[in-house]
Amino acid sequence: MIYGVIELQPCIITEKSKSIKTDKTTNDVSVGVYKIYDSVEMPKYYTEKSACFDLSVYLGPEIVHVNVYNRMLMHVVKTVIRMADKNWIRGICLEPGECAFIPTGLIFNIPEQYKIAVYPRSGVSAKRHIKLANCVAVIDEDFTQQTMLPIFNDSEERQSIYHGDRLAQAEIVPVHRAVFEELSSPIHQKTDRTGGFGHTGVSV
Repeated sequence: MIYGVIELQPCIITEKSKSIKTDKTTNDVSVGVYKIYDSVEMPKYYTEKSACFDLSVYLGPEIVHVNVYNRMLMHVVKTVIRMADKNWIRGICLEPGECAFIPTGLIFNIPEQYKIAVYPRSGVSAKRHIKLANCVAVIDEDFTQQTMLPIFNDSEERQSIYHGDRLAQAEIVPVHRAVFEELSSPIHQKTDRTGGFGHTGVSV
């Protein structure tokens, strides 16, 4: 088991104090990353200007089963197997409409007043119709369990998920909490806007 730190965007967090120190010379945030298994791949930015870091599927030998739900909302447990079509790499197959909770092997220690937002990777979504079931996943500051990816097969074909696949991307985001104030009167018209849901027309 390994504990590391991934440099992401203005604060430094320590596990004991959870205090944030702003470094005005950079735009980095220090986020603690705990690797549940030694062979788990650390999150990584793949270009110099990437807004998001990639998250990889972890289906190593420690992972025996994966929880899956189908379109009928039935819970199915699938066994992780070595996939003959890809040099015997470990993985699972998702049927159309199935959603699997895929482990990453990572636990994030998120700084105070931050969250991690997880998105599908655009190429995988467009070409294979593999998406996150909840479109955008949010990891709250007080979540201290393993990050799981709710991978949904939105295609009409069986899709294979392999160990090491980069299916999701994530960013560290400041959190602004709303302070709700009850109003005593309706809101006045602010502009010439008259409605919603396409009221401005459709471009073709």
